[in-house]
Amino acid sequence: MQSTFVQESSVNHSTEYSTENEEFDLEKYFTYVRENSDFDSWTYLLHYLEQNTVPIATIREIFDHFLSKFPYCFGYWKKYADFEAIHSNPKRVEAIFERGVTAISPCVDLWLFYIDFVRERVANGEEDGGAGESHEEKDSQGQDRVVKLFERAIEAAGRDFQADRIWTQFIEYLRQQGLEEGFEGGRKSRKMFEIYQQLISIPMSQHSQHLEAFKTFIGQNDPGAMLSQEQYEAVKAEAKKRVTDSAEASGTKTINGRVTEGDNSEVARIRLVIIERQQEVYRKTETEVLKRIHFENNIKRSYFHVTPLDKAQLKNWKSYIDFEIENGTHASIVVLFERCCIACALYEDIWLKYAKYMQLHDVEATRAIYKRACTIHLPLKADLHLAWAFFEENQVDYDRLRSRGIVPKSLVRRLSLAQSPSRSR
Repeated sequence: MQSTFVQESSVNHSTEYSTENEEFDLEKYFTYVRENSDFDSWTYLLHYLEQNTVPIATIREIFDHFLSKFPYCFGYWKKYADFEAIHSNPKRVEAIFERGVTAISPCVDLWLFYIDFVRERVANGEEDGGAGESHEEKDSQGQDRVVKLFERAIEAAGRDFQADRIWTQFIEYLRQQGLEEGFEGGRKSRKMFEIYQQLISIPMSQHSQHLEAFKTFIGQNDPGAMLSQEQYEAVKAEAKKRVTDSAEASGTKTINGRVTEGDNSEVARIRLVIIERQQEVYRKTETEVLKRIHFENNIKRSYFHVTPLDKAQLKNWKSYIDFEIENGTHASIVVLFERCCIACALYEDIWLKYAKYMQLHDVEATRAIYKRACTIHLPLKADLHLAWAFFEENQVDYDRLRSRGIVPKSLVRRLSLAQSPSRSR
């Protein structure tokens, strides 16, 4: 729906934007948008920035205001970073990505945009290094920086059912590095092995492909380089116990063509033990995937938008959450709630359900949920403010209540403001 201001100013969305259009007053329009917070008007204004030459200071001010109100619009974090990149401000680009992944930490796409930006700078030798450092030292530092960023992305978004790309790109990045040594915590192969172990244990859309990729990896690499000495000796001992006369005679066990028929060497048996161990983990993961796949297939919109979800979509999210609370782990429940709160950010019952669940586990995390809901996404919803007030009161932290103005007399005023959009808070 076209905003009232756009209609009144007779600005035609179908015409090409032009700074020569006297009907469009950027400052006046920005003032209007800030006062009315209409999403369509905001996106119209941001599109105008893309089509016209506007001072970078003005661009920053507009994006900062917009993203403070709609932080779940991950594509606009990327657009903002692109503007800074055009003006050759890499430190600002990085700062924007940091703000973005903090605001919408489960967003796989935003993490990958951020990682691509850092990888490109490292590859081009544009990362700052210490004085007197050699080229090799700078390369090593840059490589470590990319690895740590991938690890942060996995920690924040790696348990999403659709997070496969973060994991596969991380593995591919490690594979492309030429040196076996040089990674913190051990060899490259060992790190890749550890990543595969984690990946195979998490329910994801491409879980079967990850197992096949793992088998190929095992078949192409020395087990001694993947495992610690203690792990290697344990697998080696197990491999000896698993050898049977029939297996020895048939020699039919192969691993992606790497172990030829009749190859009963110790290395081949160790590889087989490693794979069979992970296959046991995979079978459990596959069971969890099958329990969730119908919920995942029914998700048609996983991103934020102001357009209401249809009833079927909303019901699917709620049913999925109920299922996860009943059957999942605390970590998987939190991941799903965070995903849901992006798509359902404008539904107060979702936030209330999340806060109610979290209240049983973590007081500070519950407080953070209420803060996001009440100060960013749904500042005018009375039930949310009431729930937050009661939550804080139950914590018996009257200083915090008083600092937020939530005491019996002011609570009445706060609810009145929440129910009256025309009045300022």
